[in-house]
Amino acid sequence: MNVIGNRLASDCVDWFVIVCDGLQKKAAEIVSSGPQSNGTNEAQDSLSQLLGPDNPGRLRAMGRNMNKTKLACFQVKSKCMAEMQQKQDQLQQKVNELQEVIDKIKNHVNTCLLIHKANQSVSTYI
Repeated sequence: MNVIGNRLASDCVDWFVIVCDGLQKKAAEIVSSGPQSNGTNEAQDSLSQLLGPDNPGRLRAMGRNMNKTKLACFQVKSKCMAEMQQKQDQLQQKVNELQEVIDKIKNHVNTCLLIHKANQSVSTYI
């Protein structure tokens, strides 16, 4: 005989089956009633209708120590980080383009210096 706390394991299994059956029936009712919201009102979404409202100051499926304010801050932070990453990528691309231009100018200057030296050496012999 398996004992969990003060209850028999079979009592726990029976309780679990009853709860699951109740949730399945309620879920079927919610699904059959059709979509009631467009997903913007979290108090009326299907999950909240099935499991009840979130506890005050908490968000479902977000773990401990998460609330709406922290979630909003994380969303703003991730948006800012994405914008900064995009800006950094653009700046890196511009730096690469400028480096290519500098390399072309250096090559052109070197070519001009070689031509100038060649002209000087030819003119000294003439």
